Amino acid sequence: MVILIHGESLYLNEVTVAYKFNCSSLLVKPCISYISKDVYFATKEITNIIKYYFFANSRFVFMERSATKGDTVKVEYVGTFEDGVVFDTSDNHGPLEFKLGAGVVIRGFEDAVIGMKPGEEKEIRLTPREAYGDHNPQLIKKVPRETLKKIEDLEEGMTMTVEGPGGLEIPVRVSQIGPEQVTIDLNHPLAGKTLQFKIKLLEIV
Repeated sequence: MVILIHGESLYLNEVTVAYKFNCSSLLVKPCISYISKDVYFATKEITNIIKYYFFANSRFVFMERSATKGDTVKVEYVGTFEDGVVFDTSDNHGPLEFKLGAGVVIRGFEDAVIGMKPGEEKEIRLTPREAYGDHNPQLIKKVPRETLKKIEDLEEGMTMTVEGPGGLEIPVRVSQIGPEQVTIDLNHPLAGKTLQFKIKLLEIV
């Protein structure tokens, strides 16, 4: 018997336990509907009740599906440099939700989440090519200082945004300020760096 719970499956190896949820229980009857032989669908409201019962009785095999491309997932993470310094963490802004395969996160991070199951944790180390790419010298540009006159307190090392094609905002770093020219770096601030992540998959949405 299989009970389908919002895309997940409970595979039962105890007929006697399965029978208890064979739409005969008053508690479960409104929440489980018959699909085909030995296959039933359970609504979200009854999910925790079913899982609790099976875990408490230890008479089942529970197989949660793994995250695959096309899934929307929610993760917690901590990103650090090789020296252990934290450069980003979901503790600052809440869990990250994104669609696998949509290219909205760096490739190495996405590849690590694919195959994970809800509740699973993983530590990964990404090379620059798996993260934000190698530092590209061709993306270091010199611009007339006059073009940046509207920016107050212009300082070397500061990060600012400039408007790119289509109105896209691009982060740039001011690497050098001269009398007439300013050198800006269009590389991503994390380009060329090896990154480490601790990831926990919270749920497949």
